[in-house]
Amino acid sequence: MSESAKYTYAKDLNNLEMLQASFRRQTFGKHVHEGFCIGVIEQGAQAFYHSGEIHVADTNSIILVNADEVHTGNSATDYGWSYKAIYPTAEHFELIGSELSQAGCTPYFNQSVLHDPLLASQLKRLYALIADPQNHATLERQTVYLEVMTLLIQRHNRHHFLSPVTGSEHWAIQQIKDYLNANMDQNISLDDLSTLVQLNPHYLVRTFQKATGLPPHAYHVQTRLHQAKALLAHGQPISNVALNTGFTDQSHLNRHFKKAFGVTPGKFQQQARH
Repeated sequence: MSESAKYTYAKDLNNLEMLQASFRRQTFGKHVHEGFCIGVIEQGAQAFYHSGEIHVADTNSIILVNADEVHTGNSATDYGWSYKAIYPTAEHFELIGSELSQAGCTPYFNQSVLHDPLLASQLKRLYALIADPQNHATLERQTVYLEVMTLLIQRHNRHHFLSPVTGSEHWAIQQIKDYLNANMDQNISLDDLSTLVQLNPHYLVRTFQKATGLPPHAYHVQTRLHQAKALLAHGQPISNVALNTGFTDQSHLNRHFKKAFGVTPGKFQQQARH
């Protein structure tokens, strides 16, 4: 199985992101997505860490990862895996409106791998429509999107909300996240964060990782990568993107970007702009 990855953005679905990929050697380290990951394995099998354990998704199974949840990814076979996935954000789910059991409520999925043939077939139908916008009307694409997302929520949403930390700890974690997001191009030290929230550095790292699944430095890299992705999609030169998001140079960005998204910044930019 050859290595390939193609990103597509459906403008008529509020710029919904879709990935079509085949991997054999690619290994995704711990990372998060801004949106939910909803994918179907088309060939082979993928292994990934999520929610404290290793899962294996084989052919025709569905991968579900909530937004901002830490996970990994690698092949579970010698010959790799192929899959398609979409990454809807909380805002995308708002399009469903009254079809939700709780309108305006962001769903939560507590299963990492689903075996649901009906939903898998409907997701494949949606992926095909997103991949071929020229031959399918906007109305059809939007209607199928609403139908499939509604089906997913009705069958698998669990009204559950995580509260990993409370009180002053919750405030401290949010302050750190806001600070890292606002200063992604800066070389931030642990002392900077400790001073910001008045917590012992060791306790700060332990609490932050418990709340987010990542230590502060890894979370900072993730914020840089998400911003780099947005800048690349808007056509900014790769060298400028690397500089503006805190990577030491273009090769540093390339290394982290390929590991996180399975494609180089240059290739991603070509796909996102067409």
